[in-house]
Amino acid sequence: MRIRPPALALLAVVCSAAATISAGAQVVQRRPVTPIARPRIAPPVACSITLSGAESGSVTGCTAAAASSGGRTSLSVAAGQLPAGVATIAVAVQRPGAQPTLGTWTSADGGTAGTVTVESNSHAVWTATHGTGQPAQGSFALTLTSVAQGTTAASSTLWTVHGSLTATLPPVAGSNAAGDVMVTIRF
Repeated sequence: MRIRPPALALLAVVCSAAATISAGAQVVQRRPVTPIARPRIAPPVACSITLSGAESGSVTGCTAAAASSGGRTSLSVAAGQLPAGVATIAVAVQRPGAQPTLGTWTSADGGTAGTVTVESNSHAVWTATHGTGQPAQGSFALTLTSVAQGTTAASSTLWTVHGSLTATLPPVAGSNAAGDVMVTIRF
């Protein structure tokens, strides 16, 4: 039997299933270490964004995340490396329900609210918006193909979701935008 120095003893307890540590010259056998359960989390899901029409290009390094709170479920997308000429891509869609459900949510569905916006470096803006207090324009459809619950904290639950979002964004009046932008997001 080998006696370990005290500095290595703590490491042995953490790393082995049946740890042996030393207390001076005395050898002490410890019970197997029981791993602590880690909470299930719902990390953002990697996604891809493709723009076509008046603005075009692909986005790399974006993530999609879903959360529910107060009887509503929300999906948001954080864009990564934007295509040349694009300053912002913003996506937030919300609908009634304590959890996301498989299927398709559209901007025409009752209770669905959301905005999908693209802004160019020259401040041209295209948007699809419904149920947000702004005049409705454009359209979007969010299809969820898989949903898994993650962490529940205080008043919200995070979800791992996979699917796609398509949107048609007309130009915003008063910006120098012309033509529509089509957005396709896969996550």
